[in-house]
Amino acid sequence: QIGGIIDIIAMLNHHLLSVLPSRGIFLDFFLSSILVGQDQHSIAWGTRYLQGMTAIVLALNRLTAVVYPLRFIQMWSPRNLLVANLMQVVPGVFMALSRANSRSRPMSLEASTVLLAIDY
Repeated sequence: QIGGIIDIIAMLNHHLLSVLPSRGIFLDFFLSSILVGQDQHSIAWGTRYLQGMTAIVLALNRLTAVVYPLRFIQMWSPRNLLVANLMQVVPGVFMALSRANSRSRPMSLEASTVLLAIDY
């Protein structure tokens, strides 16, 4: 469930804050403040990290199902599943927030090119 939500947030972030400005849609809004690009960049970093953690949790789930089929239900009890989900989400949120808090530094090249990459 969490992986699907993360994927939807990543797709919305990409399409709304990267694709629209590259097509010139709402360009005045996107160029009105550097914060829009920085927010897009922070969300992208956080969701990409969360997607990687989702892949790790899914791989561990499948590995334990194959290697320990008799203990699988016990290993993935609701309590252990909550711990796995927290290990998946908390670092990604921390990653996104740490990128958002670095606004005092100049915006990175990747984020600035998102706003300036306009197809003509």
